[in-house]
Amino acid sequence: MLTDLQCKNAVCSPGKPRARLADSGGLYLEVSPAGSKRWFFKFRNAGKEHRLALGGYPTVGLAAARRARDAAKLQKAEGQVLRQPGAAQKGRGMTLSNLIRKDGLAHVMSHRLRGLWGMNGLMAVAAVRYSLGRMTYITNVCADWLLTEWHNLPEEARQSIQRDVESAFREDDEARKRGDHFRPLGWDCDRYAWAKVRKLWQ
Repeated sequence: MLTDLQCKNAVCSPGKPRARLADSGGLYLEVSPAGSKRWFFKFRNAGKEHRLALGGYPTVGLAAARRARDAAKLQKAEGQVLRQPGAAQKGRGMTLSNLIRKDGLAHVMSHRLRGLWGMNGLMAVAAVRYSLGRMTYITNVCADWLLTEWHNLPEEARQSIQRDVESAFREDDEARKRGDHFRPLGWDCDRYAWAKVRKLWQ
């Protein structure tokens, strides 16, 4: 798996058209000879290999790219067709940006979620990973939901969510110290929402 330092220092060797640094679960960072870096999620559909662009680095950091990969996996598991942004208007596919909508997250957090706890809370973890770093109302929706459902989640899911949130806080603290415009936890109001969640285990 990649580290933030490896992503920052990644270069394309002279004479090569591109360099690809694999992370995990189909996620990789592609580096061009000019130095630009983009995240991609590689997956297979009907026996053919495809890839989905997840954004450029460092605007989309390592943790955010992993959350986007997990959201894409969730869509694929639900039978949705993964397409690049804008493609959904031409077909029936669903892009990652569609999950920003209330109905997208509500689908993940619907009453059907209660029947999936046997999957170690996979859907709950995926919803949290998608919501971390979002600078929309989705952050507060997810945080408030966690505050009410926390004790109904299986232990494995709570541990995974705790690790993800703590990791996001560490990255956010570092980004704020550097004065970065992009912050892993979003705006101050978004960080405050996750701070309320954090009190569940502190």
